[in-house]
Amino acid sequence: MKKLFFAIVTMLVMSTSVMAQSNNEDALKFERMSNYLELTSQQIKPAKNAFAQLEASMNYFNSMDDSQKTFEASKKMINRHKATMKKILSEKQYKKYEQAFDSTVQHRIEQYM
Repeated sequence: MKKLFFAIVTMLVMSTSVMAQSNNEDALKFERMSNYLELTSQQIKPAKNAFAQLEASMNYFNSMDDSQKTFEASKKMINRHKATMKKILSEKQYKKYEQAFDSTVQHRIEQYM
């Protein structure tokens, strides 16, 4: 289970790094996600900040030596992001977000297997 979770996080980090090639692409992705979740004007800035923090955490995680990349570190990073999003989103929005997040991770696993 730990190996699978570590593989998931590693693939997510790698795919996010590759996907985040330009500010325009990032802005478009955030706009799509914002529309999908039906974010209110009060939720947009905190959500953008949460995604920026996740990206910074993933970049830091990706720059670590392989010996430092642990299951606990990856789990902590993901759980911290999800906890932040749970505070920002309504219950209904969070369920949609979590489903999309988990689906994205599953899709990345299938691509790399």
